[in-house]
Formats: sequence, C-alpha cells, structure tokens
Amino acid sequence: MEIKDQRSKLSFEELIERCGNAKVLVVDDKQENIQVVGTLLKSLNWIRLYVALSGQKALEATMEYRPDLILLDLNMVDMDGLETLRRLRDLAALEFATVIFLTADQAKENRLEGLSLGCADYIQKPFDQEEFLIKVAYHIKMRLYEKVLLKNLGDTAALLNNIKQAIFCTNESGLIMAPVSDHSQAIFGDDPTGKSIYDLVFSKASLSKDELEVLRKNFSEVYKSSKVNWIIESAKFPDKVNVQAFDEEEKILKIVYTPLWNNEILESIMMTFEDITEKERFSKKKNQYNLQQIAQIVDLKVETLRTWTKRYGLKGEFKDSKGEYRFSGEDLERFKTYKILIDKGEKIGHLVRLNDAELKGREAILKEKGVKGASIDINNSNSTEVLNSLFYFLETKNLDLFMREFSKIGELFEKRDLVLNIVAPLLSKMISSRTWEKLILDDANFLKHFFSKKLNEFNLQGKKPSRETIKGPFLADIFPSFNSIGRPLALLLSTHFSFESTSVEGPLIDTDVCGLIRKVQPPFIVLNLERKGGNDEREFTVWKEEIFKSNVLKKQNFVVLNNHSIIQTKNILDNRLKFCSSFEELETFYNDYLNSTKN
Repeated sequence: MEIKDQRSKLSFEELIERCGNAKVLVVDDKQENIQVVGTLLKSLNWIRLYVALSGQKALEATMEYRPDLILLDLNMVDMDGLETLRRLRDLAALEFATVIFLTADQAKENRLEGLSLGCADYIQKPFDQEEFLIKVAYHIKMRLYEKVLLKNLGDTAALLNNIKQAIFCTNESGLIMAPVSDHSQAIFGDDPTGKSIYDLVFSKASLSKDELEVLRKNFSEVYKSSKVNWIIESAKFPDKVNVQAFDEEEKILKIVYTPLWNNEILESIMMTFEDITEKERFSKKKNQYNLQQIAQIVDLKVETLRTWTKRYGLKGEFKDSKGEYRFSGEDLERFKTYKILIDKGEKIGHLVRLNDAELKGREAILKEKGVKGASIDINNSNSTEVLNSLFYFLETKNLDLFMREFSKIGELFEKRDLVLNIVAPLLSKMISSRTWEKLILDDANFLKHFFSKKLNEFNLQGKKPSRETIKGPFLADIFPSFNSIGRPLALLLSTHFSFESTSVEGPLIDTDVCGLIRKVQPPFIVLNLERKGGNDEREFTVWKEEIFKSNVLKKQNFVVLNNHSIIQTKNILDNRLKFCSSFEELETFYNDYLNSTKN
C-alpha cells in the first residue's frame, strides 16, 4: 500500500484541525526573557504556551505536557542548555519534541555540539521578530506533519497485520478486484477475486428480494455522490449480516466500508469482513444483566424498566441467588431497540408484541428515515427537536452530518437558547449516554475542539455591543485548555445579557490582567473548572491560596462554574467563592450582577 506524502495535501490550518493547537515550552532562567518570547508568540493564536524557569523544571514540564516545540536558552546558571538537551535526549523527549536554542553566544563549538545532540535550529538574541516567528512556525509545521504521518503509518500497519479479516475492493458493478487478503478464503471458502459481492455475500444473507434490490441501488447511488454525502449514503449499508457459509453453517460477519477516492471521484470501496460468529454467540450466552445495568446502558430509568417487566411480563432467561431475573445480551439488544423506537414516538405496549425480526424492520425503517433527509429542518424546529436530532447524529456516529447541522444553530437561536436548551443539555446527554467513550480518541478530541471553535464563533455572531453594553465580567479557565467548552458557553450567556466580557487564558495573578480587573466595577469573575489531569484537586487548592494573596483579586467576587468530574465543591466553605454546577445557576449570578451594576 502506497503512503503518499501528506505535506502535499494538508494546509497548516488542516494540521491544526487534526492535531490541535501546538504546545510550545519556553525555557529560560530569567523572567524578563520569557516575557519577551511570550509577547512575540501572542500573535500566533494556535499556540498553547508553557514556561519553565530552569533546566530541571523544563525536564518535568516536558514529560508532563509533551510539547511539540521547546525554545531553550543556551546559557542558564544551574543547568545550561546543552546539559538540559542531553537529559531530554536521554528521556527520549526528542521523539515528540523539536528543540530550538535561543542564544547570544557566537561560539561555533557550542552550536556544533547542540546540533550533534539533536537541536534542530538556533535563533540569535536579540531576536529579529520576523525571523523568530518564521522559524517557530516552520518547525511546528514540520512536527505536526510528522505526527500525521506516524499516525497514518500506524493505521496502515494495524490493517496489514490483521490477518483475521477478509479485505478486498469492489468496483461500481460490485465485482471484487485483486488484491485480496489471505484470510478471505478462510471466510468464504474460495478465492473471491472476480466474483460479485452480491452473489458472494448479500444474496446468502437474510435479505428479501426487495431488500437486496434496494441494496444494489444504494451501492450504485454512492458512486454518484460526493465526499460530503458518503457518510449519509454509506449509513444505509448493512454493518453486520448473517450469511449461509460454504460449509452450510450460518456465520455472522461484521462489515466496514472504506471509500477510495481519486480527487472527488469514488473509484472503489474497500470492504473488511470479520467473522464474529463465536464472539456474538459467546457474548450473548455469557453476559447477564440486571435491571440497573440495563437502565444505565440503555439510558432508561430503573422504575420504567420495572413497570415494563411487570405490566408486560418481560422475564429474563436467568435468575440470581435472590431469585431476581437477569437478562441476556439478546434481551439487552431488544431493550435498546425499544428505547430508539420510543424516542421517535412508538409505544411500548405495541413494541412488546413484535418479534425480533419485526423490531429490526422497524429500526431499519427508522434509520433510513433518519438519514434520508440529510439535514434537520432547523428553521421549523424548536430547540428540543434540534437537540434530539443532533444527539441522534452523534449516537449513529454521523459526525460529518452533525458538524454541518451544528454549525447552523448559531444564526437561528438566541444565545440563551443555545446555552440552556441546546448545547448544555446536549453535553449532559453525551456524558450520561457515554457518547464520548463510544468515539475513538481522535474523533473525541476533534469533536471537543470543534465545539470550542464553533461556540466562540456563535458568540461573535449578531449585533455588536450597543452603548448600553455593561463592562464586565471576566471569564477564566482555572486549568486552561484549547478545547474548553465551559468557558465559551459562559461567554455566550454573558453576551445574552449585553456584557462586554473579557476571556482570560493566562494566570489571573499576572500584573497586566490584574490591571484590567481593577477597572471593572462592580468586580465579578467567572472561573471555569474543567478536568485537565490527575493533580487537579491539589492544584485547585494552591490556586485559591495564591489568588487571595493578591490585593486586587481578594476584593473580587468569584463564581466558580464547576464542570470538573472529580473535584467536589459542595463542602468548600469560603464566602469569597460561590459555586454553581449548571448554566441555569450561572444565569442567576449574571442576573444578580446585572441588577447590581444598574443600581
């Protein structure tokens, strides 16, 4: 399989979209030097900046934050730049970080030694601003290219090493083309090259003649579609089929479809088949679920399930030591189908009378209707309908469709509606339904970045602040993150109240930030508390002590919006801090602030 050079295809913006903001660590034992570098880097809004005031601190920060670029001062007192670079190399940090020396030293031997140790470049002090920014951007770009390339190589290796799958490509007519993976013969009993995918697989599946004809039509239509519509059209393909195998035994095959494009033209579809027969049978026989577990997995209330089981005689196949029913994997799938159909208006009393085949038929019709329109009728929908539709796209993993429709809502709803009736409830549903866990890590990270980016765009849409706009409150992340969702939501809500809010990512104890805060009357600061790492609780305690030592900050009113999954704030007794755990509570604080300002 040919690996093409990604540099010929990806723009710098696309690299940032894929990899997230670049992390830069500045190492210098003089605070004034760090401030100079920080000032120069402020113009690059795609950078997350970290600092270290010694070589030892640089080693610790590198292993904790894994920066893409390290700007390292050559001449430091306790541990100079060359020694720091040696230790970074010993820690294998140069595998993920590029090092550039910052130095006024003209000695050629130091430069040569640094290059031999793995330093990528030198930037001479005092800095020429244009040269500095060009070199920083270039080396970050190269590092992000390397990230993308390594990921693609890893994906390719995983594919080639997976010998337990049948892999081949089909053309528009459904004919199977060479090459074909070796395991294909073990699944299908013969070399499938040159055969029709319909004869080999789908005609042997439990599909009616009408269903088979619809499938042929869907496969033909997808070749006439664009990349944008691939996710919509391919959702109609079966992802799992029961087929009568060559040895007369029924097999359950899982199918994954991968489009192979030549620019905008779909040339072929790579199909990956995995025999999951034993896995499915073993799972359904082995797994036993009580009502509490089913309620959590299916997102239903336990009381609702208990009512169903009593009213309609829904009994599990097994009983535990207390005589209570436990349900099989097949029962669990049935409850999932009930939930999907009920959300679309069906009644449980009707559904329990249907057999499995009828339930699957109803679900298939629902999926087809759900994707066929390719969009939400957002102009004629209320916020509840939009919320449910967006969540449905996420649950069915139609991320392209979700992002396209989510991008529309900023122009069609008031900012208060966006926060309280759409985005905040959507995030809550995603957590309770474990949507984040169902996504692969790259998709989850990209989705958080997308949320943050779009919410900031929504805040800028609409009318500019009028003369009655109130100067206030400051919004800050306690643990800054490029994909923070809480802070832009709080910013949206403040715009609804016509506040001219200021968003801060750096530390509040910074002299410049304190100077701005001093001008806001009455003072009011919203702090967004979101999860960053394992030491958050300890860092939060340290943070409280630091800000209340400041003569400026200890006079402020602080409202902490607690979006953290671990830190509990209910038992913190501190009259300088007010805690809220929802955006409805935050709106109450905003109202109080508005009234106090007017008074």
